[in-house]
Amino acid sequence: IVVDPMYGAGVSCAREVFERLGFEVVGLHEEAVCDFRGLHPAAREPWVDECERMVIESGARLGIVLDGDADRMGIIDETGRLVSQHDLAPLALERLVAVDDHRDRVVATFESSVRLQRQAERLGLAYSRVPDGFSGVYREFFEGDVLMGADERGGVAVPSHLMERDGLVAACLASSMLLAREETASKAVERLASELGRTEWGYRNVPLDPASLERLRNFLPGVNPREVVGVEPAEVSHADGLRVTFEDDSWIMVRPSSTLPSVRVSAEAGTASDLSKLLAFGVSKVRI
Repeated sequence: IVVDPMYGAGVSCAREVFERLGFEVVGLHEEAVCDFRGLHPAAREPWVDECERMVIESGARLGIVLDGDADRMGIIDETGRLVSQHDLAPLALERLVAVDDHRDRVVATFESSVRLQRQAERLGLAYSRVPDGFSGVYREFFEGDVLMGADERGGVAVPSHLMERDGLVAACLASSMLLAREETASKAVERLASELGRTEWGYRNVPLDPASLERLRNFLPGVNPREVVGVEPAEVSHADGLRVTFEDDSWIMVRPSSTLPSVRVSAEAGTASDLSKLLAFGVSKVRI
């Protein structure tokens, strides 16, 4: 496999960990460099391009990319394509359940993909959705009954190991899942799609001036739409901004930022077309 710690915190141990798992490792960006040599250390396009090329050129089974502080990771499949961040937590959870006898619950942020919820339910686990981003997930860890926590950007935490997101542990779980099932990464993604259904996830950041942002914060708690893009909601939550869920598990969420003068509109739907409609609707309402 190709292992790319992106000049970040993973340089000290990533190669050794994957060699101990039994992989032959091809390394990239394995020096600790304070300025990252112009590379933005994030496990997403286009910053994973070099790892994608190396996977193809070396004929590797997969690539593992760790971001700068190694709390998140990405997987490159054997064809050189970045696996969706929303498939990473379901893959890690599948392996965690296989090696852990506990049947504790899974906790995730409000914006996390429905694919993780479906995976938890498929594996017989309770699933809790919590507000306030990963701060809400942290609070749940102290209840003592959480097997795994996750966020919408591919972050995975296993509190029995560490009460923090750990990209290296998530990568170990996902890659060992592929070894155990003798699957390629692309086949694993296709299997997940057949087991959990295909969904499209996306978001938009909408800049707002401070006055408009404050008005929106005051306005959202009273919003209870009868329909969104012609569809009647199944559930409306005001626990973390506004989240509207529909019968088919699609959803849209409007969440004012607590640190920036902007609003995040995120959504998930069964098709790219339906996703675009939900996002366009959310953005149009935020900008009124």
